[in-house]
Amino acid sequence: MAIIEQLAKRVGRLEKWVREHAAFEPTNSTCQVSISAPQAIATGAGQDVLFDTDDYDPDELHSLAGNTDRITIIVPGVYTLSAWGVWAVNDTGTERLRITVNTVAVAGQSVNTSVQTITLDISVSREHLMAAGDIVRLEAYQTSGGDLNLDTATLGVTRIS
Repeated sequence: MAIIEQLAKRVGRLEKWVREHAAFEPTNSTCQVSISAPQAIATGAGQDVLFDTDDYDPDELHSLAGNTDRITIIVPGVYTLSAWGVWAVNDTGTERLRITVNTVAVAGQSVNTSVQTITLDISVSREHLMAAGDIVRLEAYQTSGGDLNLDTATLGVTRIS
């Protein structure tokens, strides 16, 4: 019995030391979301993409219940932000995908279409210093003269340091 009591005291001291001295911060915080069906994007106005699928989200950075347009950062650090989307066939105007942090554009790409007979694939990425509470969104914009489908889209964040 004395040995068990001694071991229990040592374990208790070890647990106390860990609570007081060890910093448990995740080394990686990550999330990728996507759309499961095309989204109609109105012409001439930026529109945040509404994501209805969590491809992976171990840290619960995205909600499927509300505010589905955003990934909310919980651990500060440098993140890789990436997005990809495919626009429907269109031969007029410009299509754009832009990653925003707290509504400020940090990465984007526009493509002018004059004769397009296949779908348009756009990828965007950037490393960015993020603070806890920062909100990452993907904004879609097009100028075809009418609604145009964003057939598929993904948005991802991964903490790298």
